[in-house]
Amino acid sequence: MRDVGRVGEEVFEAWAVRQAGVEAVRDVRDDPVYQRDEVDYIVTRTVKPDLRVEVKTETKLDVSGNILIELVRINHSGQHQYVLEGWPWRTVSDVVVYYAPATGRLHFWDRRDFLAGIYEWVRLRGKSLRTLVTETSTDRVVISTVMPMDPYMTGRKSYLVTHKDEEEGYEQEHRGLIDGDEDQSEGGAAYY
Repeated sequence: MRDVGRVGEEVFEAWAVRQAGVEAVRDVRDDPVYQRDEVDYIVTRTVKPDLRVEVKTETKLDVSGNILIELVRINHSGQHQYVLEGWPWRTVSDVVVYYAPATGRLHFWDRRDFLAGIYEWVRLRGKSLRTLVTETSTDRVVISTVMPMDPYMTGRKSYLVTHKDEEEGYEQEHRGLIDGDEDQSEGGAAYY
């Protein structure tokens, strides 16, 4: 089975290389330094500085109106036992992109705006903040919260990924790979 996150990353890469003003899109997903820094791509632009981009996929994003936010990651086996802040606090990316396969849309946030939305949600919820604990592998647990996109994440750009008829088949193929599974959103974000 294909990794849902990889599908979203590939959709972003295919979209980004078609954009005016983009010279190159460098895939750094397998580079250990960029993995640590939570960066998937470096987008080189003709006039503006390079952009570091983190891409996530949320299968129920445009269906539920919620976004799953990783608060803490716990590795609990082997030599590497540790607790980390969730990826939103670790990323050094300039832009956070979420792919919503249900609608074929890419949602973009400046990292600072993304974090500001999370902080506001957590601040308003206070002690009533609900969390989800999900075992993402045999040696990792993630503690997350489900946050409504509106009004906390409304300052975003959103693009429909499919622009040309010949790309429609590519997008449908990827959407089918994702939708064929039971529930691939960590913590069941759609059910909250």
